[in-house]
Amino acid sequence: MATSPTQKPWVNIAVRLIPLLTALGLVLGFAALCDHAPNAPQTVSPADFVNAHTNDANSVVASVQTVNTAMPRCDARIAGAPLQQQLSDANRAPLQQQLSDANASFEEVRGKLRLSAPNSNPPTGHERAYDEMKTAVERLSSAVSTAKSFVDSQKPSELENFTSEWNDARAQWNHAVTEIWMAAGQAGQPPLVDTAAVGCR
Repeated sequence: MATSPTQKPWVNIAVRLIPLLTALGLVLGFAALCDHAPNAPQTVSPADFVNAHTNDANSVVASVQTVNTAMPRCDARIAGAPLQQQLSDANRAPLQQQLSDANASFEEVRGKLRLSAPNSNPPTGHERAYDEMKTAVERLSSAVSTAKSFVDSQKPSELENFTSEWNDARAQWNHAVTEIWMAAGQAGQPPLVDTAAVGCR
């Protein structure tokens, strides 16, 4: 049977291809938009970052001092006060409460430094220091969790683990905030934590 002039094969093919070509165009257009989307998080000036997080930094400093004061110290043991006496039943519960409060403070600051939180964009040009600051808070929190385990178990290995992570995290914090606060042109000292010896290696 002959094909009528209105039923040419290319017309049927074109009709079938139109939806496919339309869909392909939409996919390619979406891909082009994704290619132009910014990959890096938006940044803020160091001064704006410091203004947004000064209270958080001061909270970290206060919590570190609480833990430094509360935890058993090697120098006390060397002077004749064994760790078992420093962790008597009478002072174990208050010490656990102090550590819990400090950990809650670290976790609160950790949440405020996440990119999803308001005003938590990294300072321009100092993204690495920002990441270091966040990591330091996470490690401080982790070290305190280890300290809480030590208070219950009194295992020397847990005290050693606490000491190592605690000391490293405090040094990391000081390095990060010094860079950011100096970049912000803040007068006075940045919010440094005390790095006096705590615990035992």
